[in-house]
Amino acid sequence: RVALAPDGGAVATATREAVTITPTGGVDDLLAVARLRAQGVDLDWSLGRNELPPYPVAEVRTSPKNGQVVAGDRLSITVVLYNRGKGDLFRAKARLTSPHPALDGRTFYFGRVPPASRREWTETVDLPVDLAVGEIPFAIEFSEAAGYVPRGVEGVLEVQALPRPEFLYSARVVDDMSGDSVGNGDGVIQRGEAVDVVVAIRNAGAGAGRDIHVELTPVDVDGVTVRGPDRPIDLLAPGEVAEVSRTLVVAPQVSTREIPLRLRIHEGGFGIDFTDRISLPVDPHRPREIRRLAANVKVTRPLEIHSGADRRTSTVAQVGPGDLLEAVGELPGWFQVKLAGERTGWVEADAVARVQ
Repeated sequence: RVALAPDGGAVATATREAVTITPTGGVDDLLAVARLRAQGVDLDWSLGRNELPPYPVAEVRTSPKNGQVVAGDRLSITVVLYNRGKGDLFRAKARLTSPHPALDGRTFYFGRVPPASRREWTETVDLPVDLAVGEIPFAIEFSEAAGYVPRGVEGVLEVQALPRPEFLYSARVVDDMSGDSVGNGDGVIQRGEAVDVVVAIRNAGAGAGRDIHVELTPVDVDGVTVRGPDRPIDLLAPGEVAEVSRTLVVAPQVSTREIPLRLRIHEGGFGIDFTDRISLPVDPHRPREIRRLAANVKVTRPLEIHSGADRRTSTVAQVGPGDLLEAVGELPGWFQVKLAGERTGWVEADAVARVQ
């Protein structure tokens, strides 16, 4: 007759002459060994008897070395089991315990280790990117069928923070018929226009941002709809700037003097989620036609260059007295000036003087 212990730790075999109790290592170990063998791992989980005892000695190595890891890294823990005795080790294994769930409960299987030989087992852990900075203790305890085990090992991982991204943003209105915009090009929303709201995102942090999504949602205002596909920013390295555009279609009946928007920036690598509220000014007057010109103007006082012909629009640059600007358009009280590339901005006419 054969009987299995309730915890699966031993099998009892009964004959007329005697009862033999054989330790199994537990049902969990038997199942784990079966899975490992199915995966092609050569693991001898047999039992046997010794005339002379084994002498186990263990060594633990980590990669990166010295247990210094960075959140988001891949950590490897290798346990080497030496047998310096004169008998075999049978069903030898080690178990790692730690207060951190990413490490706790991992098992290192060695099986049978003959004299003057060694077995090693490596467990690889992908550390979470949001792993808290500090120390994570761990301990490794050994077991063997006959109780021949080396001294347990204790250690500490020193976790350093993974450099994280940090996002700054600015928003401007484009209504110059580029993209999906329909307007007069003054950078200010008028009723009946469709404007592209361009959100510029700069990574001011030390780490790269990945899979960045930007959402714009009107808040408590009727007659304004948002259109345009969600095009995520795949990668934003430290110091880089990327732009995302959404189109606002503003009905002619809109009476509000500003359009409040909920801005949400979500980064997938670290799970960063940032929400803010912005307000875009609305000009209640009908769109005015920009008079084109080619002239230079000199700044007469410290001055902000705005993204639109309205003081309530965002500031895109700052200039000082004596600076020369190239004017390319004019509205009452404002000059449109050329910026880097194809960009333009607006300055108040009373803060500059034409240069002949």
